[in-house]
Amino acid sequence: MYSVQLHFRPSVRRGRTDGKLFFRLIYGRQSGNITLPYKIDVSEWNPATHQLVLKGSPARVRYLRELQEMLYREKDTFCLFVTDFEGKEVHVRDIVSSYRCISARKGLTSFVNSLIRELIREKRERTARAYQTAWRRLLKYSGKADLFPKDFTDSFIKGFERLLQAEKCSLNTISFYMRNLRAIYNKGKEKGVFSPAVYHPFRHVYTKIPVTRKRALSKEEIGKLNCPGNQIVEQLTPEERDALHLFLFSFHACGMSFVDLAYLRKSDMKGNILSYYRKKTGRLIQMKVSEGMMRSINYFRLRMKDSPYLFPVIRREHVSAYSQYCSGLRQQNLRLKFLKEKFGLKKGLSTHTARHSWATIARSESVSVDIISEALGHSFVSTTYIYLESFGSNVVGLANQKVGRAVGRFSGI
Repeated sequence: MYSVQLHFRPSVRRGRTDGKLFFRLIYGRQSGNITLPYKIDVSEWNPATHQLVLKGSPARVRYLRELQEMLYREKDTFCLFVTDFEGKEVHVRDIVSSYRCISARKGLTSFVNSLIRELIREKRERTARAYQTAWRRLLKYSGKADLFPKDFTDSFIKGFERLLQAEKCSLNTISFYMRNLRAIYNKGKEKGVFSPAVYHPFRHVYTKIPVTRKRALSKEEIGKLNCPGNQIVEQLTPEERDALHLFLFSFHACGMSFVDLAYLRKSDMKGNILSYYRKKTGRLIQMKVSEGMMRSINYFRLRMKDSPYLFPVIRREHVSAYSQYCSGLRQQNLRLKFLKEKFGLKKGLSTHTARHSWATIARSESVSVDIISEALGHSFVSTTYIYLESFGSNVVGLANQKVGRAVGRFSGI
């Protein structure tokens, strides 16, 4: 019989309070260790229960909880490997040595986790979360503690797609899973985790970006929201008025995504030019600050005088900026639902509505799709067409002015 336990080894360097985790394998009367690539602080370890202590900031607690889940999976993988030696006369060091030798070919979860950590270091948290979600769903489908490169066959991936279809998942959801898993697979091929294959395991599953339900508001509807003297605006609560100004800034800033709005800093404004890099694509966007944008900036100016940010989404210094953005996004969409009812809008109102509306109104004002794509920061013009209802910074600024004038006709300003 054998047993596997998780242990913690403090750093031997004087003054250090961190250390490494490792599995201890006890096989018969012998023992051996497998050191893991994870470091924690000594205060985050409970030696009595051999478990992590979930403490610290919300971001740290979330990391430790996810680490605990990874450790459970790695332990299951290690135990599964050890069972192959049960009943055989073998020294524990040979088991440990064999496990180390197949590290490059062992379960793929450790590789996926390394990709996720790399994305987080690059501040690409949304992509990291997408990889994590897709991988966990695939593991659940497999029914295994971990997956191996040999598992990525045509039939396995196709079977996963059939399960999603049976669960009545939308095409958009199926595409989300498949595109992220395909990205993981392609990165694995680049790093030599997967051997070059003649046939791609994702070639027969749905990976397209489906045309989404149109969410654009009309010029009249945007004009109604954009009118400062509107009686409805005067009756809004302070929280609802905040939500309205964030929505209108997004619209007037060429349909800026809420994640980019949340991270905007005062240093991104140089005179009357706003410059920022899109979180999703990394593309540089530059535009002139329009009157509509400045109204929203001035609305929050006094409140944000001691903050490096333009808007009150990321406010706490010692809390993860990403978690504050996620909380702010949920709060904003909830408030926009109330605004939809108060303004009597027929279509749904969300943070993404501003983006769709700007693109569609720009198109109706004869702005070319190429310029709209540049303003939205899309990598491909084909993505821009998804936003449309029907059909350099100076150029984008002119396009934005045309949209502002079109809405202004219905705003009374």
